[in-house]
Amino acid sequence: MRALKNKAVEATVTATELLVAQEVFVTNALLGVMPVSQVDDRRYDLAKNPVTRELLAVFGGLGDKV
Repeated sequence: MRALKNKAVEATVTATELLVAQEVFVTNALLGVMPVSQVDDRRYDLAKNPVTRELLAVFGGLGDKV
């Protein structure tokens, strides 16, 4: 997909990978792109999520669907 420019991939990840990730998002057909703010005790800084923001700009998110 051109919009992603190899910045994001669909993958199965381990809990350890989630905990060391710089940013995390989930997506589906109903909600679009949704940033993840926390997994267990690990918080993600939503002000520093350039890939998620780019995806939201291209594909939209919950705000575009309701």
